[in-house]
Amino acid sequence: MNLVIEIFAVSLIIVLGLVYVSRMLRTQQKSLNLQIEDLILCVNDLTARMDGYEIAGRRQSREREAVVSSSLNQLQTDLKLMQMQTHEPAAGREAQDALEQAIKLARDGKPSDQIMRRTGLSQDVVDAITILHSSRSRH
Repeated sequence: MNLVIEIFAVSLIIVLGLVYVSRMLRTQQKSLNLQIEDLILCVNDLTARMDGYEIAGRRQSREREAVVSSSLNQLQTDLKLMQMQTHEPAAGREAQDALEQAIKLARDGKPSDQIMRRTGLSQDVVDAITILHSSRSRH
C-alpha cells in the first residue's frame, strides 16, 4: 500500500510541476506577445515617419528644382535681352519701343511670328519676351 501512496504522491508532484511549468510558459508567452506587439507598433511608427520624411524630401526637392529652373529661365531671358540690346540694329528709343510693343503683344497672347513681324526683333528676343510675358503657359 505504501508503494501505491508513493506512486500517487510522485504522480501528484509531477502533475503539479507540469501545471506550474505550463502556467509559467503561458505567462512568458503572453509577455513575449506583448513585447512583439510593442515592437510591431514601433516599426509601424518608424515606417510612417520615414514615409513622411521621404514625401517631404521629394516635395522640397521639387521646390528647389522649380526655383533653380525659374532662376535659370530668368537669367537666360535677361541674357537674351541684354544680347538683343547690344546687337539689335534699332538703337536707343526705337529698341525700347520695340521691346515694349513685343511685351504688350505677348501679354495679349499673340504668336511669336506675329510679334517678330510687328517689332522687327529676333526670334531669340521674342522667345524670351514670350516666356516672361505670355498670358498662356508655354509648357
